[in-house]
Amino acid sequence: MEENEVILFYSCKAWHNRDSMDLGVFTDKNAFEQYLKDMKKDKKLSNDDIKELENIGQTQGRRLNYQIMKEFLNPVYKQT
Repeated sequence: MEENEVILFYSCKAWHNRDSMDLGVFTDKNAFEQYLKDMKKDKKLSNDDIKELENIGQTQGRRLNYQIMKEFLNPVYKQT
C-alpha cells in the first residue's frame, strides 16, 4: 500500500447496489489480508471468491457480494 492509501471493503447485495453496501475501512494491508483469511476460515469466502477479489476486485454470483476499492486520504493535487 502507498502512503495515505486505504482499502475500502464493501459487502452488498447481489447486484452491488449502493444502497445495500456496508463498509469496512482498512489502513493496514496485513490486517485486511487477515480479515479475508478469517472470513475464509469461517466459510464466508471460498478460494474462488478470494481469486475474484484479487483479480477483479469483487465477488460475483452470490446473494451477498464483496467489493474492494482503494482510495487515498488527504490526496495532494497534481497539476497536469
